[in-house]
Amino acid sequence: MVSVAAGAVLVGWFAAGTLRARPVRSVLVAVFLILGALVGAGNLAEAASSSASEVAEALAVLVLGITPLVALLRFRTTSWYAWHRRHPGTVGPDISSLVLVAMLVGALSGLSAPAPEGSPFRLEVRV
Repeated sequence: MVSVAAGAVLVGWFAAGTLRARPVRSVLVAVFLILGALVGAGNLAEAASSSASEVAEALAVLVLGITPLVALLRFRTTSWYAWHRRHPGTVGPDISSLVLVAMLVGALSGLSAPAPEGSPFRLEVRV
């Protein structure tokens, strides 16, 4: 349960900083997203000699890694981002609901981590 709480707090902190255009947190988020995209590209290169389903899975992981990076780059061009960069000390509009969604995503990431190899525990999420 510690990973759930830690994931929620960290993701919420990074989300609040990115939404408020804080440069250090925005850069750290970009670095994490770039690393995720590189891992996806490595998985695709590794799966190239495998079955079609493994290639499709690796391609989906790559697309899912690149999409938030593209969204972050587009977000940096918005008037919202520019306003927050010009007024760094100003609180501005309420973003608590967006940060709450980010914290929920962080909490779910702590719940959905795969079990270690050989572990007797297993987690299934059925929708």
